Amino acid sequence: MGFRAAFLTHDGGIACHSEMFLHIVDRSVGSEPIKMLLIGVDNGGSKQVWEQVLPEGSLVVAVDERDECQQLDGVQVGRLTDRSWVEETLRDVMFDVIIDSMGHANGATWPWLKVGGFFIVEHYDDGRVKELMHAIVNDENTWLPYEEVLGVQYYPNLVVIEKRNPRVVPYLDIIVGQDAPVVDEFVYAERGGKRVTVPKETLENL
Repeated sequence: MGFRAAFLTHDGGIACHSEMFLHIVDRSVGSEPIKMLLIGVDNGGSKQVWEQVLPEGSLVVAVDERDECQQLDGVQVGRLTDRSWVEETLRDVMFDVIIDSMGHANGATWPWLKVGGFFIVEHYDDGRVKELMHAIVNDENTWLPYEEVLGVQYYPNLVVIEKRNPRVVPYLDIIVGQDAPVVDEFVYAERGGKRVTVPKETLENL
């Protein structure tokens, strides 16, 4: 059973997510054991559902800034703006998925996300996401390091940010092929396109 199905039949702590969230998280979470960080747990309902549906061997860490959440089982309470608290709470755990249901859209927990992992922000601040997109296009750092962002996917009430290894050289527009009956190769070259020769023995590692 996926998160969406389990959420819709949940009978524990009250939780509330957008319907889009229910669809998207199942795409972002596979069938293998993972480590997940939840930011913002309300009554703990979502945490209960994730602990129910994730494969054996998975880890769910939940944090919240509200003092009232201290009464919830297994929830760490503190400020994401407090770097020492974040470091002490998360320690050396690297997460496959971070879900921010409070819409903070800040980079405090980004260093604890694995390369290839997903940072999901629900009820995001549109200005913050636009700021991030502008930084990626213009190679500028903002609340996330632009060179570590592979892509940002927009959905209603939700964004999914995928992490990559930082690149020393920007991505290229790559030219391949020989025939040009409509657009000559120099047109692509003028736009910055380059031919790249890749040895066949290295292709399997790309």
